[in-house]
Amino acid sequence: MIPPRAEETLRAINASGFKVGGMGLVAVSEGRSVVHVTTTAEHTNLFGRVHGCVAATLIDDVGTIAIAASDREGRPGVSVDLNVTWLTECPVAADLIVTAEVLRAGRRMAFVSVRIEDGHGRLMAVGRMSKALR
Repeated sequence: MIPPRAEETLRAINASGFKVGGMGLVAVSEGRSVVHVTTTAEHTNLFGRVHGCVAATLIDDVGTIAIAASDREGRPGVSVDLNVTWLTECPVAADLIVTAEVLRAGRRMAFVSVRIEDGHGRLMAVGRMSKALR
């Protein structure tokens, strides 16, 4: 079962102007979220591979869902820093599983680690994000 808070956070993300379309929640628990998305031509760079901004957006969005699911007040936070490391190129029409886990959450800050894998379990990219909680 997906907690209502996670559904609300995903709805807010999907209503924002900058997003990766087609994200679907797979699982959410306290401090963890899993999302599925299939990449499309809209996600590509000049070389026909998935653009780095897509990975950054997925790290931000899926990490935010995990943080909100772990916070008693459901605060999504404000990004303080975010990094992305691509481990291999990602083609168009890839089924991606994005898993975020909260490393630590306090009263004012939360830290999350995110893995982006293809449908075969191959690790495509990793990222970390810090968020200020207000």
